[in-house]
Amino acid sequence: SSRAKLTTGHGANKKIDGMLIANGDMSERLPNNLNISLPGIDTEMLTLQLDAAGIACSTKSSCLKDERESYVVRALTGDKSRAASTLRFTLGRYTTKKEIEYAANTIACLL
Repeated sequence: SSRAKLTTGHGANKKIDGMLIANGDMSERLPNNLNISLPGIDTEMLTLQLDAAGIACSTKSSCLKDERESYVVRALTGDKSRAASTLRFTLGRYTTKKEIEYAANTIACLL
């Protein structure tokens, strides 16, 4: 799936393999949704850097604008640090393999 390509199979991702933690059961979610944690990373700043590179993502739930951490990830894991270092991607019907590779490489370069 496109979601799997964002997190596996690209050389640049070796840099983040040990850091990236998928949140939630990968088999029990929409196939175009990816929520990850990068503990110890300021994902608010990373989101701004990704936006400047043309990559859209979010750090929290789409329905709450003022939360400091993902209440969903906190409820799933009980881990405040993990909940405060999340990135949420939603892939579109027309997202290409090239765009996914670009996103994965950009994330790895920014870390």
